[in-house]
Amino acid sequence: MLLLLAPIGFGQAEWRRTLENTMHAPLFAGVAVVLAHRLRAGSKDVGARKKAYVGAFAVAAAIGALGEVLQGFAPGRDPEWIDLGNDALGAAGGLAVYALWKETISLRVRAMLYAAAFVAAVVITAPLAIAARHYWQRWRQLPELATWSASAGHHFMRADAADSGVALLPARWERMPGELCYYVSPVAEGQWVGAGVREPWPDWREYSRLSFDLVNPVAQPIALVLRIDDVRHNHEYSDRYNAPLHVAGESRVTLKVNLDAIRRAPASRLMDMSSIALVLLFQERARGAQPFYLCGLRLERG
Repeated sequence: MLLLLAPIGFGQAEWRRTLENTMHAPLFAGVAVVLAHRLRAGSKDVGARKKAYVGAFAVAAAIGALGEVLQGFAPGRDPEWIDLGNDALGAAGGLAVYALWKETISLRVRAMLYAAAFVAAVVITAPLAIAARHYWQRWRQLPELATWSASAGHHFMRADAADSGVALLPARWERMPGELCYYVSPVAEGQWVGAGVREPWPDWREYSRLSFDLVNPVAQPIALVLRIDDVRHNHEYSDRYNAPLHVAGESRVTLKVNLDAIRRAPASRLMDMSSIALVLLFQERARGAQPFYLCGLRLERG
């Protein structure tokens, strides 16, 4: 219980969040097995042993549910349904393996327990496999940081206060038939409206420029800000790269940024070009629905 409430986190990276959620399963597998071992100790009656397993699962699940409720009041922690599911799956899988080891059971029941343990293991570990696939695709598409021809191109994209998603670029601006871009449309007037790559490929040291294509489909010019953070960013404006961008109405532009300017951007240090954590395009003051398309984001050498 103390582990569930401790104000610690693995960070915002997808693999860290996924690993943190997955770790609930082995933790509660251990809890359930310990409870079952204590409850069945010395019991020779089959019915009593069955009740020991049911009781162990119920207590472990209750501990998990209580832990999720209490996390709502603990600093730095949040209750999540996925954690509760992993708690229950972990407990069930742990008890199935324990019963296979400790009990003399029929082939039919043994097959059912093997199946239960296998299903629990697959469901619990599937998010890790999916996350690994996302990171593999991110590496495979280099030097593109975002491309819309594969799912990895937009998996790490995030939008703030905007409707967004992959969309077919109107023929007027396309450079190839059926070109796909990332469409961003503010949902209301306000600040900090935009989209970006929240987990780009982090190591930019072997490249010299950042290039991106933007399409402004409306007559009114759009003023954007390009923001880039590294993992050491302290959440102050002066500790990151900020550059104003202006895109004329009804136009498509390709903009390039020298990476040395990004490296020297923080006021009191050099940016860590091996650990870039965020690339964000946002509108400081969005005027109603002022959409734009991001059609490419890539690193260049030379």
